[in-house]
Amino acid sequence: MACWTIVFAKILADHQENYIAQRGDDQARAKIIKDCQKAILATPQANHPSVALPDGLQSVSTHMYP
Repeated sequence: MACWTIVFAKILADHQENYIAQRGDDQARAKIIKDCQKAILATPQANHPSVALPDGLQSVSTHMYP
């Protein structure tokens, strides 16, 4: 079973810089997280049985962007 954060590291890194830059703007951060989720779900790897995604990708915001 592949760790989803490793499989999608490039997508997460691409969105992380924008997320950090929007410190204090909760609406902008929420949009960045939603865009990141959409980008992950649009990949073929998102449906691969060896990649266990968290339910609804809820942990994207807390796992990679504390």
